[in-house]
Amino acid sequence: SKLPKIPLIICGDLNTFQKSDCSSECWTDIVSMYEDNNWSSPPETSLVLTALENEGFRDAFYDVHNHKKVHPSPTCWTHKPLMRIDHMWISSSDEDPSDEKNVMTVTQYERSESKASDHFPIWIDLEIS
Repeated sequence: SKLPKIPLIICGDLNTFQKSDCSSECWTDIVSMYEDNNWSSPPETSLVLTALENEGFRDAFYDVHNHKKVHPSPTCWTHKPLMRIDHMWISSSDEDPSDEKNVMTVTQYERSESKASDHFPIWIDLEIS
């Protein structure tokens, strides 16, 4: 990896989603939407999100909800919001895993219901040590 060994935050509209972030009902709705538009089937995994994981980033949502039984809410609202495409990913320095400096812990992850944009805002609270 060529990324610096310091804590980093990557956030924004990444325009990507993956099946593991969806309930079975939600995934069925996404597949139906693709079929209704004569699009090829949606990919079940995201190259972008997999690359972030491979670089040592953590999905801020799952830092707070540390089990896959809870799914992130959709962030792009249209007449029927289906998927989360806005993300926050964090990393910590891994030069020395026993070093407790430069550690970021997500203590809160929220999605607003604001309709000021075509995306629902998300934010996190971080504890940095």
